[in-house]
Amino acid sequence: MDRPLGVEKLPNPSEAAAFIRNGIEADVAALIQWDQLRLVPGTFINEDRRRVEADLLFSAPFAENEVFLYLLLDLDVDEDTGVGDRMRVYMERIREMWVQMHGNSRPQPVIMPALVPIFLE
Repeated sequence: MDRPLGVEKLPNPSEAAAFIRNGIEADVAALIQWDQLRLVPGTFINEDRRRVEADLLFSAPFAENEVFLYLLLDLDVDEDTGVGDRMRVYMERIREMWVQMHGNSRPQPVIMPALVPIFLE
């Protein structure tokens, strides 16, 4: 997917932290340990959507738990009414990844999704 200027910086945890933090309530943002934000490798989007979607998943300590901050970068927002359903599927895939890695040995993390519409000129 061709990305507009600025989006290529998002995989950098410090750039992503600055971007994400602005969209979260201050009291919730205060519980995230932003200096420990890390990019989680992989993608959760459907193969057939990869020409119009990309995604990034970040993880950080959050209060007594962990938080996954999921960014869905979408070039097709205006024409697409199924994005909410796809987002639920992608979040379920994140949860399944967590269960595969940790089973029930730890509490499941909080998953905070964000749809990031991308408008190319």
